[in-house]
Amino acid sequence: MAAQTEVPSSNTSHVLALRELTDLCNILGIQEPNTRLLEEASKVLDTSVAVNLQGRRQLSFANVLTEFSGATHTRYDHVIGTMTKVFLLTEQLKKNEPPTTITDEEELDVMIAACLHDVAHLPFSHPTERALRSATYANIRGLEHEERICRLLLSRAPLWEDVDSCLRNIGLNDERILGVCWMIAWPYMEKLSLSNPGLYASGKPRRFLGQMISSTFDMDRMDYIVRDAQAIGYGPVTQVTPNLLRLILAYRLVRVLSGNRPGYTDYELCLPKAEVGVACSLLVARLLMYKHVYFLPTLRAVESTYARLVGRLYALKTIPDPVEYLQCRDEDFLDHLADLIDICPCTEAIKKELLDDLHTCRNLPGRYKRLFVVRPEDISHNPDREVFRSNIWNLEFLNQLAENIRKLSGAPLGPTDLLCDGLRIRPEKGGPFWIKDEDDESYLPISHYVNGSNIHGLIEELRLDIYVDKAKGDDSKARIGDAIKQVLNLSTTPREI
Repeated sequence: MAAQTEVPSSNTSHVLALRELTDLCNILGIQEPNTRLLEEASKVLDTSVAVNLQGRRQLSFANVLTEFSGATHTRYDHVIGTMTKVFLLTEQLKKNEPPTTITDEEELDVMIAACLHDVAHLPFSHPTERALRSATYANIRGLEHEERICRLLLSRAPLWEDVDSCLRNIGLNDERILGVCWMIAWPYMEKLSLSNPGLYASGKPRRFLGQMISSTFDMDRMDYIVRDAQAIGYGPVTQVTPNLLRLILAYRLVRVLSGNRPGYTDYELCLPKAEVGVACSLLVARLLMYKHVYFLPTLRAVESTYARLVGRLYALKTIPDPVEYLQCRDEDFLDHLADLIDICPCTEAIKKELLDDLHTCRNLPGRYKRLFVVRPEDISHNPDREVFRSNIWNLEFLNQLAENIRKLSGAPLGPTDLLCDGLRIRPEKGGPFWIKDEDDESYLPISHYVNGSNIHGLIEELRLDIYVDKAKGDDSKARIGDAIKQVLNLSTTPREI
């Protein structure tokens, strides 16, 4: 296992955060607020598990593609940006009318949550985690990285001793650390509280603090959409970036009744009705980034090849507890996978297939060509359609599907020459986010303005892409298409690309 990233000298992250804050304030045309609390929160980013994010690229393999060569930014850059936007948002909420009372403890804790929200990502992040969630022997099936953060923080895991020590030196006790966990992963923490009724004996953080980290218009999403678009020069988003960022100045709070505590009121984020257009622009920006960047076929092909490799190694019981890799950089992890293949208890033929996938990830990102697309409505019978829908994200299902298609086609394809990739994005319905009509002082959910629009039509909700090695696919296209039709019980021949 490669050594972890070297921890930088003290206050490195604070300097980076101040630079980020200056740039953001210049774009928004506002004066920089007092940065005392920002400096305190930045100390968390100088701990080893946070610094390790310097070795994790935000867009995994995107930078190996010619069209995305600028995508070298890291998750460390992203968490600094998210923390800075959270800081500026809390400062603005204090100034906006009506002013909001936010304690120093609340502001510091929500910034710390922003610092830590991505630290439990594994090397190459989502492709790795997707593979391990699907692996037969995985003990983390369904475990999202946010939940992993909470488990490690609350258990005071040895790996995270310096994080725990840093938080307590800043002034956080067990109760506040629990609150930070809630801000990072409130859905998981809500489930945890059901089995531990006394978990929040002193009360939960206010709801709007969690919404800053995880909601329809959270600062995490605002940062990665803007940052990713700027890194690759994606014009449709970069051109509206200043408008998107100005949402930070527009947020207000609305007082709502708590759903599980009768008579108790809480506060949620809301936006003035005048900002609906900009809010919808952020939804559109996210969908466009999925369609033209995150779901770009060449990128998806190399990520799926990598996920197939990691999933097979884990199923062969070659990869140990994934938590061990929290200290590993992306490139070091590829070297580690090569070592694991060498000692893998499998046949030489399987080793050759694993090495073939590893070589593709490192040296042949453009190996595959997308030939066919299948959507749920293409499948004849409802039971088959439901199996398709429920397994579209399961790598075991996709790998077996690719093997069945390859064999049935009779085409001269090797075991790794055909690849199936499932794409899924849930429609953006706006969630429990409020829009205030200042004329009559009424509040409506953002879904009132989004539903019925054409936003959902910008991207397919669910589809299957079938890729074939460029050197072999064209000559076998007809046979592969017939095999897809039979294996998936399609009503017609699959759509060609």
